[in-house]
Amino acid sequence: MEHTKGPWKVDGTIIQDEAKHTIAQVWPDTRLSSSKSLAQMKANARLIAAVSELLAACVRLKNYVCGDCPDKTTNCSGCHYEPYIRTAKAAIAKATVK
Repeated sequence: MEHTKGPWKVDGTIIQDEAKHTIAQVWPDTRLSSSKSLAQMKANARLIAAVSELLAACVRLKNYVCGDCPDKTTNCSGCHYEPYIRTAKAAIAKATVK
């Protein structure tokens, strides 16, 4: 199953798709004071709302950089961008592997 297509929007602490269907809701951290908890909830909601766009950006970046790779394999060894591409690939896998 694929994730709900973005972009996602934030309405307070609720994350919604463009049709205003709820994707997720952020709940308070009861270990924090109420003002810190609300600020953290809103920050978490903004981060979650950006996830689909961040995933797409990682995929585009990987495809762009690896598209110029003369090796054209999954082996990034020796590539100047190796640490960045490995990080992007790991994030993509974390978000997409079932």
